[in-house]
Amino acid sequence: MPFSTYATYALAMRAAAWDAALRPVNRLHGRYEAATTDDPALTKSYAKLEAFFGAREESAARGAATRKKNTSSKKPRPRSERRERDVQYATLTRVHARLNQGA
Repeated sequence: MPFSTYATYALAMRAAAWDAALRPVNRLHGRYEAATTDDPALTKSYAKLEAFFGAREESAARGAATRKKNTSSKKPRPRSERRERDVQYATLTRVHARLNQGA
């Protein structure tokens, strides 16, 4: 179902609002990183700011760990099952092509 005009407008406004809000935050982040490089004690003084700026990296690290765990726990399919699936797909593709030729 396609988006309505209002939904498209609302999504555009939301994106514009986030861009406007994050632009100064990104400038602050660069300055904060430079300041903590010079004085590492600032990370203890401004722990909430450190947590705010580290949230994205923490979330990305958790996601990467989950993806790694999920891919390592999957068992590869036996070769015979893969071959059978490939044969079925090829057969369906040929049948579909024949049906479309007649149309």
